[in-house]
Formats: sequence, C-alpha cells, structure tokens
Amino acid sequence: MTGDANADDRELLEILERRLQVIRDLVTGVVKGYKTGVFLYGPGGVGKSYTALTELKRHDAPYRLYNSRMTAKGLFLELGRHPDVT
Repeated sequence: MTGDANADDRELLEILERRLQVIRDLVTGVVKGYKTGVFLYGPGGVGKSYTALTELKRHDAPYRLYNSRMTAKGLFLELGRHPDVT
C-alpha cells in the first residue's frame, strides 16, 4: 500500500511542478514584453505569489505586488501611477 501512495504523491508533485512552470513561463513572457500581463488566481497557499516573485527577482525585473482584493478602478489607478514596473 505504501508504494501506491508514493507513486500517487510523485504524480501529484509532477502535476504541481508543471503548473508552477506555466506561471514561471507567463511571468517571463511579461518581463520580456511578449505579454502585457498575467492574472493569477486560485486557492491560497499553493505557491502562486511565491513562484511569480521568485521569477521576477530572477529576471531582476522592477515590480509592485498587490496581493489582495482590488477594485477595477484601484487597479487602473495603480497601473497609471507605476507604468514602468511589472
């Protein structure tokens, strides 16, 4: 029974790693100007912010973090205040 659990755990970790790689690729696309932005959403505690921040730092990209709820107006105001950061 333990062998099956380990195989299941490995499979889940591989799925998670593929999803985190998608985040890394999207963030890299924004940093390099291939994409205008990316919106990450999902349950808390799964590594979205950590992965995005790690990738931004790896690219030495200037950024502003808003890791909370924000109205559409608030988002547009912040984008206008900081047009040169990711």
